[in-house]
Amino acid sequence: MDWKDPNVAKKYKPGESMTGPFALPLIKQAGLDDSLTGSDDLVTLDNACGTGILTVHLYNTLPEHAKDRLNHTCGDISQGMVDMVQSRIKENGWKGATSRILDAQKLDVASDTFTHVLTNFAFVGLPDPGQVLSEWHRVLRPGGTCGFTVWEFVGWYPPVEAAVKSLEGPKFPTWKEFCKAFATTDDPWEERSFFERGVGAAGFENMRVEHFENRTKHANAREFCELYGVICKVITEKFWSEEEKEKYGPLLEPAIEKALQEQFGEGEFSLDWKAWIITAKKPSEKK
Repeated sequence: MDWKDPNVAKKYKPGESMTGPFALPLIKQAGLDDSLTGSDDLVTLDNACGTGILTVHLYNTLPEHAKDRLNHTCGDISQGMVDMVQSRIKENGWKGATSRILDAQKLDVASDTFTHVLTNFAFVGLPDPGQVLSEWHRVLRPGGTCGFTVWEFVGWYPPVEAAVKSLEGPKFPTWKEFCKAFATTDDPWEERSFFERGVGAAGFENMRVEHFENRTKHANAREFCELYGVICKVITEKFWSEEEKEKYGPLLEPAIEKALQEQFGEGEFSLDWKAWIITAKKPSEKK
């Protein structure tokens, strides 16, 4: 995915049906729901916000008394994503919200700024998640909460694997290889044991890890390919040679459609998705 592409947000938005259902339990696990009490200000960051689906759920979930004291930032390295989120802010009238360019690995934000920093699925896809955790620790206030989601299983993976293998030529990555497609390190951040150690090593405490599953329904294989074909093509961009892209690229979408039809038939079908939801706290200052 070319994050500098001005049309990237439009291409990526269909993915909200996959990622969005996991944003809500992340928000609740971070304590940003009806359980909120008190009158202290809330200063929150949707980090690597993408199209802003986490922010959609945040404003749908927070009680009114919390929205009145909310200062919310949506940050992303992609101008296209930032522009889309700014449009959503305006359209929905989200009080206290703004969007801006922010590099998740080097946040242009003062230390001890936020009460909450949340990231929905972008964490593992960032070049250096360890550096991201360090930045979260820096920009969070003492006692502040960080939260993120990590895929354990994505529903599109098996049919796309079958499709690529049916082409009998280009490479299909293992799940570990796919998770490292955008990384600059070899660290296995997609593994629970590793990200748990990483969160602790970054200085966080009171870590909570929950497992969440969701099922999406799709009208038919053709609709799935029209909506999600662009996302699946990350494989061609990252793992295929130029020669393979030219030879097999036009064949991929029809192969995915065929693989889905062979597995589920001509009509409606469902895909399962599984993820880890992780929250932790920056230690409070000692009195």
